[in-house]
Formats: sequence, structure tokens, C-alpha cells
Amino acid sequence: MKDFMNKIKSPAGESIAETLIALLIVSCGFILLATAVVAAAKVNTSIENTEVVFNISGQDSQASSAVISHGGSAVSVSTSVDVTKYVTQNGYVYYLPKEN
Repeated sequence: MKDFMNKIKSPAGESIAETLIALLIVSCGFILLATAVVAAAKVNTSIENTEVVFNISGQDSQASSAVISHGGSAVSVSTSVDVTKYVTQNGYVYYLPKEN
């Protein structure tokens, strides 16, 4: 602590080594920030190219959902689930999976 106080009161200023280390730390911070921005942009692009489809076939018996990616690697996943249709008093319609 005493060395720190002497350095603050000293008119000599900082050495070139201290300045270069500080610039190195700041540069590493900017590189990490730029990497995070690029990764976020890639994730946003892949999400924008994904379409989720939910179809109800019949009155209240069968529902199917699919996830389709329109990017470089087209992935199509589809599954079917038995559901029960519910309608609230104000007309809101929702579906819940049937219990086995």
C-alpha cells in the first residue's frame, strides 16, 4: 500500500511496460466482446431460419408438430401427440396432451 501511495505522489508517471500491459488487457477485452457479438449473430441467424409448425388434425384427436430448419443443414423433426381440446367461456381454445 505504501508503494502505491508513493507511486501516486511521484511525478515520474507510468512506465512503458505498465502502459503496454494495460493496452494488452483492454485489447483482450475488445476481442472477447467482438467474439461474443459474432457468436450472437450466428445464433440469431440460425433461429431466424427455423420454422416451428403445429398442426391440429381432426376435431380434438391428433396433433402434430414439426421443427424445420431452412439453413445449410436442413433438419426436419416431426412427432405426433394425442391431445384433448378445451374451450374456455370466452372462446379461447387450447390443447393438452392426453394422459395415458
